[in-house]
Amino acid sequence: MRRFGRWTPSRRPGRTRPCLLTLLHRPSRLQLALPLEEKTAGCVADALEGVRAILGADGTRRVFRAVLTDNGAEFSDEAAIAALLGEGPGETRLFYCDPRRSDQKGACERNHVEIRKLLPKGAGIRFDRLAPADLALAMSHVNSEPRGALGFATPARAFRAMLGEGRGGAAGRLRRGGRAARRSRPDAGPHREGARREGRCPAGLA
Repeated sequence: MRRFGRWTPSRRPGRTRPCLLTLLHRPSRLQLALPLEEKTAGCVADALEGVRAILGADGTRRVFRAVLTDNGAEFSDEAAIAALLGEGPGETRLFYCDPRRSDQKGACERNHVEIRKLLPKGAGIRFDRLAPADLALAMSHVNSEPRGALGFATPARAFRAMLGEGRGGAAGRLRRGGRAARRSRPDAGPHREGARREGRCPAGLA
């Protein structure tokens, strides 16, 4: 599956500092939501470290083959994110949108509608008051909704099929783990020590 490991992270703001880090697996529409205490690069790194702890180093490299994000300050620690994704010498797994072009990851923004169906604005729901079990239940609903773009399969089923595993594999660990609990500017090229990954996202990610 050449296009399997393509992800788009984003952030859903709460009414207070706590918020959600969302990760959309574009081919399957599977979406993860991880609570952040604050909108900081350190909190994003901590959340990704939790995912890596569940999947292991090899599983993380297999699942996260390419990641496209925006230029928000919370994603500014390029070296930390790239390391957590398992990026090796001479390869690029982390890409950034062009400046002021968050529409390049529009699929992630559109998929937030599915979260808002369950956690609507103006309903008095605050992300900082969601228990991990509540958030996991909400995302289980989101990922169990059949999608026309997937031939009416669910994102969870499509993700497992693309990964080529049953419920006990990396896909299952990723979902169960959720229940428990470079900088770039125009033109992204291969990552080199000390270089920026600038702007343009790889074909097929936008």
